Amino acid sequence: MTHKCNLVARRGTCTGRRLGTVAAAALALVSAAGLCAWAAVAPAAAAGHQRTPAGHSGVLISASQIARLSERSVAAELRNARLGPGDPTLGADAVRYGVVAYRVLYRTVNAAGQPTRASGLVAFPTSAARQLPLVDYGHGTTAYKLDAPSSFGLDANRDGLEGRWSSELFASAGVAVAEPDYIGMGAGPGRPQYMVANAEVSASLDLLRAAKVVATRRGDKLAPGVLVTGFSQGGAAAMAIGHALQHHTLPGFHLRALAPVSGPYDLPGAQLPGIFNGQIAAAIAPYTTRGIDPE
Repeated sequence: MTHKCNLVARRGTCTGRRLGTVAAAALALVSAAGLCAWAAVAPAAAAGHQRTPAGHSGVLISASQIARLSERSVAAELRNARLGPGDPTLGADAVRYGVVAYRVLYRTVNAAGQPTRASGLVAFPTSAARQLPLVDYGHGTTAYKLDAPSSFGLDANRDGLEGRWSSELFASAGVAVAEPDYIGMGAGPGRPQYMVANAEVSASLDLLRAAKVVATRRGDKLAPGVLVTGFSQGGAAAMAIGHALQHHTLPGFHLRALAPVSGPYDLPGAQLPGIFNGQIAAAIAPYTTRGIDPE
């Protein structure tokens, strides 16, 4: 069933609530995998711009450091992070490190298998170089091209806040995280390929490959076992990505754990009626119906 956050008329109304749900599920997933007990160490050096090292496939086009936040800054932000009055705060109980975030542009393929480029967010904890657990996180549906993780809430509209806060939750707990903008979102060309599983899989898996390049340049290593999660559209994407990793689609990586949250699994039964009864904003109704189009 489609989650009610996909049916509200006001943009962003459920960001705080859905991130609270994702935070609880994701940090439980990380803890269950036995990956949170780390010793605090000195921050690793971070380059402002990455280049693809020799011997890699060239999936990475560029990686620009867009933020470096101290443990104290991350804790203060998450402690007070809420969308509006009455919404729950995310909390800072799991914060152990600062966060370094990169906006990544990389090569991938679209739903038709044609080469394209995509963008995404990759974030690391400010811990010494060692093998880092790796999370693939899929964000929920947004109707604005720039409202994607790689925006990191840095513009006047604070686009990409879900990506910013989710990456802070993961990275500050000692986990590397990769968050694709999806095909056609962020800095990617063309129209969004909404709820097209193979496009979501290619965007995620190629971002994991790009993240490995960035990690290598930083002097970090990424664990081969990937923790896959996501909310709403990202929940459905997580199912497809987990399936692909289970079948060893991405050499060097495998599925460690899967925690999809509230995926939109009944678009014709819930979202389509919501277009006509006023639950879905008119501005995003044509966008959301792309998931129902049999093409």
